[in-house]
Amino acid sequence: MIKNRLPSTYEFVSRQLSFLVESGHQTDSALRELRSKLDSTYSSDIDQLEALIRGSDAPTSRWRNNDLLEKLTQVARSSAGSVPKLIVLFEAYFRGLTPLLRSYWSGLQGMVFYGLVVMLVATMVVSIYKVFVLPGFDDFYSTLGGELPEFTRVVLGFSDIGVLILGVVVLVSILFFVFCMLVMRRRLSQFRPLPTWLFQFPILGHLARTYNQGMQLNVARILIGSGVDNNVALESSAKMTGVTVPREVFASDSLGNIHSELEHQCELQLGVQTNAMIRARDRLSVLMKSLLSTVLGALIIAMYLPIFKMGSVV
Repeated sequence: MIKNRLPSTYEFVSRQLSFLVESGHQTDSALRELRSKLDSTYSSDIDQLEALIRGSDAPTSRWRNNDLLEKLTQVARSSAGSVPKLIVLFEAYFRGLTPLLRSYWSGLQGMVFYGLVVMLVATMVVSIYKVFVLPGFDDFYSTLGGELPEFTRVVLGFSDIGVLILGVVVLVSILFFVFCMLVMRRRLSQFRPLPTWLFQFPILGHLARTYNQGMQLNVARILIGSGVDNNVALESSAKMTGVTVPREVFASDSLGNIHSELEHQCELQLGVQTNAMIRARDRLSVLMKSLLSTVLGALIIAMYLPIFKMGSVV
């Protein structure tokens, strides 16, 4: 699923460039040093890194497919930050978050699949009973001068228009779930924040918000660690992810302790994200099981009532 991981050679070149810059070399001098000391195997990676640092239009398709990395480097360039250092921090964050991203997708895929199966099974049972079984019971009761039990008529006695409406509702629900699944898969695979409109939906909303909050904290940490001004880093991270910066981070900035606080908040948020995933799975599982139990229970009662009530009309 995660396809945008930076190649190890590129990460290696980024680390060496960051070391040279921190050792006192200017960026141009550090790039020349890399070209003179490293063999031709790394030439392409050095070219790509130089293009990313300068923001040129040189072909950098391998790295520019990561939208978040592009935005971070733009902020670093405009705020006199160190792009090599940013890339090193970004890769470390990316490497640590990849298992969580895969867990997110696995959990979301399982939840969506479970919901689709529940809706499809319920619709099939209702449709089959309505078309092939219920008319026979209706004719039997009419012949004896009676009518179907009231509960059966309420649950299963809807018209063909009702069947059509039910089908449309189920189809729209399925398409919505599939759309959400594709959007989240695309965002997670591209290592991008989830869309803020997901915040409005129950269960998934909390999950999306916690994921974006964790990304906001880490984006701020990466930008500040690369030398970007604290206020610029916090403002940019909030804008990229669509969530607000925790007030504790602002308070720690005023005390000059923002680096330690961001590290603490990032570690704390990792646990929050994991708990949000578990809680979302549990809540959706309970919701789906309750819905399935209610629907199937009503269907079973409605289907068997005509058999139990036959004695009263014979």
